[in-house]
Amino acid sequence: MEQIPRDVADAVRATAQAAKGYAGDLDDVRERARRHRKRQAAGAFAGVVVVLTAIGAGIGAWREPAPSATPTAATSQVVAPRAEPAQRLLLDGVAGSYRAAGSPVTLDGRELVGELAPDGRLITHDVVGADGWDRFVGLPGGGLVALGAHDTMPGTDREDGTGVAGLEINLVVVGADGAVRLERDVRHPGEAVSLLTATGTTAYLWRPAGLVAHDLGSGQERVLLPPATLDVRTNLFDGSLQAADLAGDRLVLAAQRDSCVPRVFDTAARAAVVSLPLSGAGCRRVTALRLSPDGAVLAAAYESSAVEHGFRIALIRVADGTVMADRAVAGTERKVQAKAGPQVIIAWQDDRTLRAVAVPVASGTHDLKPFTVSVG
Repeated sequence: MEQIPRDVADAVRATAQAAKGYAGDLDDVRERARRHRKRQAAGAFAGVVVVLTAIGAGIGAWREPAPSATPTAATSQVVAPRAEPAQRLLLDGVAGSYRAAGSPVTLDGRELVGELAPDGRLITHDVVGADGWDRFVGLPGGGLVALGAHDTMPGTDREDGTGVAGLEINLVVVGADGAVRLERDVRHPGEAVSLLTATGTTAYLWRPAGLVAHDLGSGQERVLLPPATLDVRTNLFDGSLQAADLAGDRLVLAAQRDSCVPRVFDTAARAAVVSLPLSGAGCRRVTALRLSPDGAVLAAAYESSAVEHGFRIALIRVADGTVMADRAVAGTERKVQAKAGPQVIIAWQDDRTLRAVAVPVASGTHDLKPFTVSVG
């Protein structure tokens, strides 16, 4: 994620939809590879994991004027940077052919992943340290933290299952120069694992034990929030988590059963703090959550059940649940979108301005047009 205020730092994005996580069998790894290839050929995007979705997120400080949007539509405008953004706009889970202020680029999650720079350019990062990145988050200064599977015995017949031999789930830290700074196998045979977010010192992982802080230096882990506190009725890897994000000691998540009522948790007190229902334009499901760098405002991308069945972005004040903005995302109406709908990716530019992009799901090359939504 990028950098988070307070000691836990950096947001979890996410991605929009909770990923299954790695249970540790080769069929799962091969299926992921097959899905990546299929999505690349179709020009589609890959749905990603949580959280704290940006399971998914970033940090910084620049200021753009509020978008001249109408009450029903978000403004589509490329952001002109003045400083490093608070959170980087990473195209996590995106596979296909895309263009933004330059030539088309093919992203696949196995060789190249993408990022929309503050000046509107689509820049790429090489996938290293694993056979593919299932999720990646950004660090201040250009570094990345990623999680992906690596088959150490390709072509070797083995008895498959959760205890399969020759499989690593690598946590990878990459510097701004693309060099690998850390590559660590975090697999526990028989267990699933997913990356929520990270800072320069800590990766935040989803494990069966709950939300876990993984020290990048020592590899030691501690449980921040167990599943019982999160009130996840089944488990963390079956789609029960729709979206999540982490900022400081605040975790926000949307569960599948009540997706439109995100809940905020205090990781220090290990308790729920508040629920923030989306009561605007007929929320059907939340697809992405991002907390502002100061933790004061929650950004939620959601699918509306209104006639247009489009996607919208709401900015909600965490203190009292006040909806400070609620705008449609242009080009996501059912009449113009692909069957599956777009992936709406969000990241805070500063404490008051959200940067976002709708990533189409269809074959061909697509132009990516970032836009902003501001508080007040």
